[in-house]
Amino acid sequence: MKDLSPRGYISEHTLFRERKKFSVGIIQNLAQKIGLNVLGTLEERKAQYELVLLEAMADGVLTEAEIKELDALRTTLKMKDEDVRVIRLKAFQRAIDAVKADGLFTPKEEHDLEKIRGYLGLGESELARNRATLAKMRVLYEIHKGNLPLDEVPGLGLERGEQTHMCVPATFFAVRHDTRLLNRGAGPVFNAGTPYRMGAGRVFPLAESELGDEVLGTWTVTNQRVMFNSGQHAFRLRYEKLVNVTVFADAFLLQVDTGEPRVIRPAERKDLEVILAVMSRYLNPPPTSKNSTATPGGKPQPPRR
Repeated sequence: MKDLSPRGYISEHTLFRERKKFSVGIIQNLAQKIGLNVLGTLEERKAQYELVLLEAMADGVLTEAEIKELDALRTTLKMKDEDVRVIRLKAFQRAIDAVKADGLFTPKEEHDLEKIRGYLGLGESELARNRATLAKMRVLYEIHKGNLPLDEVPGLGLERGEQTHMCVPATFFAVRHDTRLLNRGAGPVFNAGTPYRMGAGRVFPLAESELGDEVLGTWTVTNQRVMFNSGQHAFRLRYEKLVNVTVFADAFLLQVDTGEPRVIRPAERKDLEVILAVMSRYLNPPPTSKNSTATPGGKPQPPRR
């Protein structure tokens, strides 16, 4: 893959998070550093093992060398299965948190997590509460590569060559031109020239006091434009009309070259980042060669079910 970082995309060599790799002997060194006490009480030995195991999981990767050292440490500390059951759950969550940190879930990371889960002896149920988040992150990774989702929605009145990527329930809010939601720092902003960063809006709440009446409808993202439709209220905007998109924890604000600013809140939080990633892809298409026939969206994924 080309390094697309001048346009704000993540290059292939930085796509997989920088992780600390444990070299042979480093786990033993860490155990010695914390003052390993093999003659301590069970609770003391469990605390030592937990500290080292959590540190080993901090990068979301478990090497064969680490496995050998962790097994040796467990034997030295005389840890039984029942002694480390709760510790294993904490360790696996630590690994998942490391993977979730960059907002993308790559095939390599998925393989790494499965290896960790298998080593820790945890069942599929231990992954269940994180499965929806990881599935969303997997979609974001595909969008990053240019494989955008497709959604078949009859009756949208699409133009020739237009494809629907998403159509989800959403709420529309009209806002004033002088709203504080437009102030610098209200939330992360992306536009043409500044791509959306995964997870950028998670910690910024939407100030609902700035919002007017709400209208329930659907939000549609295609390869040519975005659309809102409630039956009685509707608007359609081509990407070149979008000036800025401000990201909030559960919604986003559109500034256009004409008309009032608009806030869209998807009914389901899981759809938010996917919508923003697709929109950003069209506002910031990757560069193509003169002879290339590739579209900004790249190769689409199969229709969503």
